[in-house]
Amino acid sequence: MRHPSTLRAGRWARACAWLGALLLAACAPDVGYDPEAPFEEGALGVWTPGLTVEQAGGCSTSIVAGLSRQLIEELNCLRPNTLVDYSGPRIGNNGAVWPYLQPAARDGLRRAVDARGQAIQIASALRTLPQQFLLYRWYQQGRCGISLAARPGRSRHESGLALDVQDNASWRNTLQNAGWRWLGANDPPHFDYVAGGTVDLAGLSVQAFQRLWNRNHANDGIDEDGAYGPQTERRLLQSPTDGFPIGACAPEPEPVRDARPPDPEPTPGTPNLSVLSRWVTVEGQARDLVTAGSSAGVFDVIEGQRFDATVEVRNGGDGTAQAVIAGFALTDAFLRPVAAVIERADGDGWLPLGAAPLTATGQVALGDLPAGGGARVRWTLEAVRAAPGVYAHLRGWVVSAGAHYGDQLSWDDPVERNPTGQTLRHEGLADVFAVSAWTWPGPTAADPRGWTDCDGGPLAVAPGEGALQVPGGCALSPPWTAIDGDALGALEIELATDAPALRLAWGDESIAVRLGGSGAAESHRPTVGWLGAVGPVQVQADAPLWLYAFAAAPLVAPPAEDAGLPGPGGPDDLDAGLPRRDLGAGPSDLGPGRTRDAVPLSPEAGPDLGGGCRSAAPGDAPAWPLWILALAGVALARRRRA
Repeated sequence: MRHPSTLRAGRWARACAWLGALLLAACAPDVGYDPEAPFEEGALGVWTPGLTVEQAGGCSTSIVAGLSRQLIEELNCLRPNTLVDYSGPRIGNNGAVWPYLQPAARDGLRRAVDARGQAIQIASALRTLPQQFLLYRWYQQGRCGISLAARPGRSRHESGLALDVQDNASWRNTLQNAGWRWLGANDPPHFDYVAGGTVDLAGLSVQAFQRLWNRNHANDGIDEDGAYGPQTERRLLQSPTDGFPIGACAPEPEPVRDARPPDPEPTPGTPNLSVLSRWVTVEGQARDLVTAGSSAGVFDVIEGQRFDATVEVRNGGDGTAQAVIAGFALTDAFLRPVAAVIERADGDGWLPLGAAPLTATGQVALGDLPAGGGARVRWTLEAVRAAPGVYAHLRGWVVSAGAHYGDQLSWDDPVERNPTGQTLRHEGLADVFAVSAWTWPGPTAADPRGWTDCDGGPLAVAPGEGALQVPGGCALSPPWTAIDGDALGALEIELATDAPALRLAWGDESIAVRLGGSGAAESHRPTVGWLGAVGPVQVQADAPLWLYAFAAAPLVAPPAEDAGLPGPGGPDDLDAGLPRRDLGAGPSDLGPGRTRDAVPLSPEAGPDLGGGCRSAAPGDAPAWPLWILALAGVALARRRRA
């Protein structure tokens, strides 16, 4: 809850702003319009099918682009050719700008550009009723940095007579000589066209909405009087941001009375959209870290890394694709979005337009894409979890693009194709690799997850067994191994081998672990005593082995029979005869009849090992867990005291 003093300060600030605006307005002839302050488009809200104006979020009016386009068409139905496209050489527009003015104002803009001979960048021009409504609501709510906004129906931007110019100081004299008036220091980017030849459109944007509403709601009509009141506002709040099912009327043709020869009608072209989901390579790292098994050819990242990914929509046709909306989905929890931005193609680079929603799935409005143009959503992602045998998916598709294609509201909807036969969707796959815990669950995990033999040679996953097959008895964890030895002082390991002992080696350290030597799968949890950051680990035996799980784990005091023994010199030293390399070739598998009934260990939580080594060989008697023996000892002690 906001503090009362903060609320009072906010009210005083708004009151002072209105008072200053009214004093300025007293000297201005435009009594039909409200004063305004500069507005810069911010982050685009999350757009979903069926979103209404009332539900629109973010700080960008482009979220109501579909409804705005219908209203512009409806305005020209009410007064044909009253609003015209001012686009031309050396006239650029920011991302959410509707490039429409009244004809006389358009001519004044073109005269200024021709006189100066330089490019001008327009930050705002025509504004529709839902756009003005959002600005006024955000102003009332103290959002989006808006210090003053006109009421809906009372902005000169709604009449096609106002421009906000990005580099206003350098253009001020040129625009004033071409019939434009600078509003002043209270709204520096704003210019009004005052040279005549225009019509008063105050309220016409409201009437256009009222007509459009009635055309789609025969049983809920409102007066088409151009007055903005509670009834009109209630319907506006209910209106779909992407437009009504029934659009604007067909404008009646009228002769164009223009001070300059009319522009030739452009030949309509055909847009040709394509979609690409793409991972951006981590700097200094190969795109494909593991080129063996099922991960071959797939983009690879490591747990904890941050990198970029994009869903890009391009228009390779010769016509503009209107009101393009893109869908996206990160389908798995292996990657987490930490930043997102919408960008538009700008020559050889990309121009940021605003922030995109930080959600794993959603839709965003990219606006109109001219021939040869493009737009994209770019994320910064963090790899948070590895999952062997399962890829992370980044999916992108075109939800809609005006009337050019059918709507594809989700990835699983019927697929649309562009004129060259390409589907309007694309999927990128990524593999996330672990740094301190590995399993090979099979049969989908057909790659060794970065493990090699101790000489760097390839290893394979045993088909259908979920085990890393090590015929030479010596395996090496990936080069990106990063174990926090201070927090993870133990190891959960499950393997099968005929060897009586196992040796673990890292850096200049090593430790030995007794094994059953039965060839059956066994679970062990030795205390390894590593400290600090631990890199690649060697797992060595004097016989072939199958490795099912290998995971650094929090330290738990182990029983003596499974504890890692100190290095050479002790009476029970098991290092003798276990060289760190060149253990000799063994059979390619462990032979028939090998059993594996032990519960697999996972990086999150291993099975209850009863505090000791557990063998899964058939016929083994179950080991008594230590906590049961401890309870029995306590009970016996109490009985003796009694």
